[in-house]
Amino acid sequence: MGDRGGEEGLRLHARKGALQVRIRRDRRSELVRRRLSPPAGDDGRQAPIGSGRERRAEARAEGSERASADESKRRLVLIRPAEAPRGHGRSRSDRRLRLAAPPDPRDTPGVTPAMRFHDYLDRLGSSWYLYANASNAFKDFLVWLAASSNQDQPAILMPSYIPAKLYRAALAAGYAVRFYEVHGDCRFDLDEVERQLGTQTLAVFFVHYFGFTSDIEGMSALARRRGVVLIEDCALAVDARHRGRELGTYGDVALFSMRKMFLYPEGGALVVSDRFRDFRPSYERRVSSCYSFPRYLLQRAKYAYVRLTGGADPLGLVRAGPAGYMDGNTQQRLSVKMLSPFTERRLKHVDLERVVQRRRDNYRYVLERFPLSTAVEPMHRALPDGCTPYSFPVLVRRGDRDALRRALVREGTVAGVGWPESPFDPALARTRLLSQTLLELPIHQALTRKQLDRSLRCVARSVRSA
Repeated sequence: MGDRGGEEGLRLHARKGALQVRIRRDRRSELVRRRLSPPAGDDGRQAPIGSGRERRAEARAEGSERASADESKRRLVLIRPAEAPRGHGRSRSDRRLRLAAPPDPRDTPGVTPAMRFHDYLDRLGSSWYLYANASNAFKDFLVWLAASSNQDQPAILMPSYIPAKLYRAALAAGYAVRFYEVHGDCRFDLDEVERQLGTQTLAVFFVHYFGFTSDIEGMSALARRRGVVLIEDCALAVDARHRGRELGTYGDVALFSMRKMFLYPEGGALVVSDRFRDFRPSYERRVSSCYSFPRYLLQRAKYAYVRLTGGADPLGLVRAGPAGYMDGNTQQRLSVKMLSPFTERRLKHVDLERVVQRRRDNYRYVLERFPLSTAVEPMHRALPDGCTPYSFPVLVRRGDRDALRRALVREGTVAGVGWPESPFDPALARTRLLSQTLLELPIHQALTRKQLDRSLRCVARSVRSA
């Protein structure tokens, strides 16, 4: 009995094992059949199945195509088109495609989305590119312009009142620089500009000083008539208009500065028109985020400090910015750098409309309360429609301009003095007078009303003592 029971148990165990093996085989066969069977056609019938080798080749090809398609989709979302260098440029034809992008949380029904800086640049020209600063963009374009024009000794005509770094950038590009005189409230003589245009002049440079413009229509017409390139310097303006037309669209090329208008550690932009749609930047290196991020944190700490103190500077931390310099050497070098990744990410979140409105509101606030005096006078007694001011420029008619600046700095106000290093032509006496008497009161978007009031009280004391 015991042996028979043991034999029956062994046979039962063997049958159970064989059944499990058969079940596994059936499952594998079903999986293989499903994997190899092609999808049914429109008529419900399946397409014929080829040999195993053919099926494997088709599967590999299908997998390769699917992977390539997935990779292409990822690239469409993550980078700009191939003709725009490394995510720093966008052409008008590319923008029309409107490639898929993640939704912005601000784009909600019933809420008007804030205008982004990239969208603003899209409106202005054919393509745009981001640089470490506007001087890098300026030099990069000048080098390309000379090469595309086959000009061995190119020349550029620039205003006499400019920062030294722009002058150095033109020299670094290999250009001979001539100047037309700027004086008074930053005006110039258009006839003088035309007289100075020579046969080797490739470009003329126009500056919207402190966000205010002058005869940009006349300069644009002159450039077209004489066949020279008009470079429009909008570094001290953003989202601005003159008689209904946007600044940055009058010239063939426009320069912008995120460093100046957004208070970033670095940042410049170049916008080119359809005339120069073949331009491509020649970046030599990129600014490190290790440079930008610590300066961003330091700036945030400084803003917290002055807000805590109501605009005062009890610790004496506020310092005036360094003056520009020119060493007299006509052989200059300047590396063309790309914007840092950190600052480029910050650009996606800037509220351009808020920046513009705060600057305009602060300018009007200071203008309405500015002391009436002939000793210190505003350069512009009204804010034109569409103007986005960089600062509140004044002319110190009597007294010591530099002494007033030092007093403002002691009060916690970082007042500018334009570009005291100019003019670079000693014969331009009216420009020298401008550079020695101009003072800039800050009115940027990070300032509080208490800080503006402190600046006004300091100016009022200076006026009374003048």
